[in-house]
Amino acid sequence: MIQWRQLVKTESGAALNRLIESGGRRIRIEAEPLGSLIGELSTRSDDFRTRWGAHNVRLHRTGLKTLHHSAVGQLDLTFDGLELAADPGLTLYVMTADPNSTTAERLKLLGSWAATQREQAAETTAE
Repeated sequence: MIQWRQLVKTESGAALNRLIESGGRRIRIEAEPLGSLIGELSTRSDDFRTRWGAHNVRLHRTGLKTLHHSAVGQLDLTFDGLELAADPGLTLYVMTADPNSTTAERLKLLGSWAATQREQAAETTAE
């Protein structure tokens, strides 16, 4: 079994990160070390070989994300990717919570908490 946490610390891991960060855009897979990484993963993992062979790569411009915040817990957010016409290849992602949802309430709580922290910091500085 491939140890993913250790892999990302290697040159091949850096190549994997570049592949992931490419967001599905066309990249030269024969370039080293990416080509070596794909070859290694293909020989070691039936699952990877099957998935890679299917070429099922697509960009996710909309969807749902679940995040965990240490202070308020689970946040279920809808996201939309907006491509910036002034800078091709750059995408701005906007995340929102459904109105009146638990996530919306948790985000309000975070906003209130952040405002309180700013006020306390300002008071401490003024003293």
